[in-house]
Amino acid sequence: MSQPYEGDSTSPTIPGIKGTNTATATGGHGVFGESQHWEGVHGVGHGQAAGVAGFNLGPQGAAAHGVYGESQYWEGVHGIGHGQGAGVAGFNDAPDGAAQPGVWGESQHWEGVHGVAHNKGAGVAGFNLGPQGAAAHGVWGESQNWEGVHGIGHGQGAGVAGFNDAPQGIAQPGVWAESQNGEGVHGVTHSSSAAAIAGIAAPGGNAG
Repeated sequence: MSQPYEGDSTSPTIPGIKGTNTATATGGHGVFGESQHWEGVHGVGHGQAAGVAGFNLGPQGAAAHGVYGESQYWEGVHGIGHGQGAGVAGFNDAPDGAAQPGVWGESQHWEGVHGVAHNKGAGVAGFNLGPQGAAAHGVWGESQNWEGVHGIGHGQGAGVAGFNDAPQGIAQPGVWAESQNGEGVHGVTHSSSAAAIAGIAAPGGNAG
């Protein structure tokens, strides 16, 4: 067995070790790393660059992943952030008309995206910063055969809450409900002292 390769470079444009594969048919790895009981490839960065970075320069229609992770029995990609950055972050900067999600989550038999928070932040949060006239939903929920959004509150907060803090003249409902063939709002309470649906107006306002 040959001795392990080690490379050292003092130039910012020359790597310590470089691997190139010029196969033209099915192609092959430029660099291949494998370990029986630990990481196949381990990268450490001490500056503002990634420990390991992957780029795909394939043309439109033939491009693939910049980084691909797969595991038979655990997470395909696992990220941990110890500072002000996310554990895993995704960004898409394609122009309008060609843009795609910054992060895509899909599961055949469970949640597409699962978020858990242990502090005052939301388990999953969505924000839309588009300008007036071009903005869209902060969070969108849709289901073919069940609820588009389902919320459960176990404490002093509502299961689902909506607020609108726009100024007078352009304000909209805190919650809007509409149905093509059923009730716009359906309320059920199991309390003997609370209303199924309640509307409360500010002093001088109009009650619903």
